[in-house]
Amino acid sequence: MELMKNILILFVLCALTTVCVSAKALLGEYVLGFGYGTADGFGAKDNVEGDFLRLSAHGPYNSFCDLSAHLDYGSYKNHSSNVSSWDAGIDSLFRSEILGESFFRFRPYFGAGLGYVDVESGLAWATTATRSVRDGFNWSLLAGTEWLAAESVSFLLGSRFTGSWSQFDENEIAADLQVRWWFDAIHGLSFEYQREFESEYNQFTLRYLYSWQ
Repeated sequence: MELMKNILILFVLCALTTVCVSAKALLGEYVLGFGYGTADGFGAKDNVEGDFLRLSAHGPYNSFCDLSAHLDYGSYKNHSSNVSSWDAGIDSLFRSEILGESFFRFRPYFGAGLGYVDVESGLAWATTATRSVRDGFNWSLLAGTEWLAAESVSFLLGSRFTGSWSQFDENEIAADLQVRWWFDAIHGLSFEYQREFESEYNQFTLRYLYSWQ
């Protein structure tokens, strides 16, 4: 886990050294993602650590809306027990026009999502590949902005408010930071950090990106 944190810091510093007028975005583009993630719950309410494989697909639905889907599978250790889980979902993201120019180019977005979590042990509440939610269907509200900082570098700063269909009074709010580094118009890497405030979990993901547009 310490290694993943150090990679994140190095990745951000390297990305900030590349500055240009235009930038490769995620919003409004067709992108497939294949990644590996870890979860760290030490020092939180429960001591949890996990490893996950993550698949994602993103693309424009029309001129102002994107659809983003994910499928994550992995396992985590909680109280000396190994539990596997999978998490699938789809988000609808409404994006604005790009605001600003040069180094300060932003594209705000907001949206909503629907997902389903299945945990092997049947636990009512579990840390999955993407967030801490109840086993079963869940909903999400999202908001944030993409920062097109350089020709090959973009950032995403966002938040997600998540709840379960079965228990609307139990919710989770998470903050997301994503740094994307494109080698060319087709291939790239994304390093992602998510902090879940209610359950006090940290998650790190390294993802290969493939854009075919």
